[in-house]
Amino acid sequence: RNPNSNFGFMVKGHTDSDPISTARFPNNMALSEARAQAATNYLISRGLPADRLVAAGFADTQPIDSGTSSAAKARNRRIEFSVLPR
Repeated sequence: RNPNSNFGFMVKGHTDSDPISTARFPNNMALSEARAQAATNYLISRGLPADRLVAAGFADTQPIDSGTSSAAKARNRRIEFSVLPR
């Protein structure tokens, strides 16, 4: 751990409002968590220390577009990165 690092990152996964129910993703929360974890794994593979990352799924609870069009739903399927103080 770098003693000069005083921040970390939260990787947030989001989905649209369409319900999902598959063997791999039984619900939107599972899908959003998998998105966040995949992005976190990628950052770790690129050298970011795992102890500076946290993955979180938010499903469809924090939409950035309240519309119902396919374009609006596509905007809600996303990953966000937040800088966190340590």
